[in-house]
Amino acid sequence: MSENNLKVKVTVKEQNLAQNDNLVFNQHTFISDIYECEKQKYILEEMRRSTMVKWGGPILSENLNFEHTSYYKKYCNDCKKKKPFPNKVSPPKTESIEFIGDYILEYTPVTALGGVIAGIIFDIASNSWKAGLVVFIVAIIIGIVLGIYKYVNEKDKYNGYLKEVDSVKKQNLEIDKYNQGRYKYWKEQLIKDNDELRENFMKNERPIIAREKKEIELQLSAVYDTLEMLYNLRINGVLCLHPNYQGLVPISIIYGYFDTGRCTQLQGHEGAYNLYEDEKMKGMIINKLDIVSQQLGQLNNSMTYVGQAIQECNERLSDLESASDRMINSVNNMNNNVTSRLNGVSNQMIAIEENTANSAYYAEVGARMTTFNTVYNLLTD
Repeated sequence: MSENNLKVKVTVKEQNLAQNDNLVFNQHTFISDIYECEKQKYILEEMRRSTMVKWGGPILSENLNFEHTSYYKKYCNDCKKKKPFPNKVSPPKTESIEFIGDYILEYTPVTALGGVIAGIIFDIASNSWKAGLVVFIVAIIIGIVLGIYKYVNEKDKYNGYLKEVDSVKKQNLEIDKYNQGRYKYWKEQLIKDNDELRENFMKNERPIIAREKKEIELQLSAVYDTLEMLYNLRINGVLCLHPNYQGLVPISIIYGYFDTGRCTQLQGHEGAYNLYEDEKMKGMIINKLDIVSQQLGQLNNSMTYVGQAIQECNERLSDLESASDRMINSVNNMNNNVTSRLNGVSNQMIAIEENTANSAYYAEVGARMTTFNTVYNLLTD
């Protein structure tokens, strides 16, 4: 289609839609309407994705990894209150103390040697072998006494060590028993609380999510149908938009061309198709939506309208999701006995307001899709 505007006659019954006796097809308006539909498609698809996550509800207890929950942290905090006791007594050098002779033999050879030397000295000094023998015997006795003393001392230390080890073992067994009990308690508490959350979810939250999910699917289906109609629209046998330029990214860029006055028509040397392909070849266009979403603050002029569209959609998404969450919280509060008595009326009003806000958006989308279908069906060959 080489011209931007194309007039098509409509009946008197349809003049309210056309606002005059002629319905005019305008490429700028056409792209603008597709641009609007693509944004609503993006919002509704993201809302559907968010709703499907909520639809699953709280994670089932049997599927939870206890070690990755806040309950496990509480268990760890309990364990810190009762830590295992360390051994206060250092272990002896030997693993066991059984044979006293080892200790006697440790000293007697030295004292005996000293006794021999001393005995010889006394023998020479006193000129009597008996004096030397007495000194030798005394030295042997001293070695035996020292060995016995060390044996008794080491034996006491070893017995003290064994008692300490036994005491620590008993205390640590009690601590281990306590920690196992806390582990069992917090794990059971997790399952109990999770089951309560699940029950509350199925009773109070899921019906709300189900209604919104149904509304989203209904309007998303209407958007899909409208987009299909717009993308397949033909006038005088000519397809109004080439299939290569379908989707939020190319439509946003082409809409930007028209909106800024860079182009006034799709076809031709100075048309939007030609400019788009030229910028695409120069690497100025990013086709993947997920990459664009990650680089919103770094987009060039050609991608400005894509970034604006995504930001606008994300803001609306945030509002819708917040309203949905507030409505769910309000309903939960109304079902809480204490809160219900104190704040029942205000919670009910909040729930109604939030439900009305989202419902109004879905109704607006449905009405716009109906308008687009009505107007453009009049232009269909």
